[in-house]
Amino acid sequence: MPQVEMFYFVLISLWMSVLGLEPASKVVADRYAVYWNRTNPRFYRGDYHIDVCINDYLDVYCPHYMDTAPEEGTEHYVLYMVNYDGYSSCDHTAKGFKRWECNRPHSPNGPLKFSEKFQLFTPFSLGFEFRPGREYYYICEYRVDFFCHEAQGKTSWSSSKESLLRTPSLSFRLLVRGLLKTSI
Repeated sequence: MPQVEMFYFVLISLWMSVLGLEPASKVVADRYAVYWNRTNPRFYRGDYHIDVCINDYLDVYCPHYMDTAPEEGTEHYVLYMVNYDGYSSCDHTAKGFKRWECNRPHSPNGPLKFSEKFQLFTPFSLGFEFRPGREYYYICEYRVDFFCHEAQGKTSWSSSKESLLRTPSLSFRLLVRGLLKTSI
């Protein structure tokens, strides 16, 4: 009979230690996906943003095409992490740095995927450390091979090089919260 009592004592002790854990010590990570291409409607609705917590992941999927798609019709991007000024002006040259490059649209193994883990400290030299309560910004630019002409009050399009039309950049804002999401 003492063995049964000891078993229940150990079982209850373990159960109480599990229930007594602080919520922050229960690590559960969420994964968020961003399909980085000009047909993604989330980029054109206005303020595209994602709220993440420390230990969450972001997966960025580059454009991918079948082998039969011509190279000149594919999308190629260089993605930058920038500060707020670079985000609001769509300028990666001020205080931005290259994060990833979507440069293999015909990859035989499917779309390129880049993953970002939101962590306070990173053991990797190319990793980035994120702070709770801060916003981070990702942008890229792409160019269209059409040029805009103004003649006699009308706008027309051609492939001459009189004035280059720059399309809006794809961008989004990321807010890093603390360790846990709170429900409202």
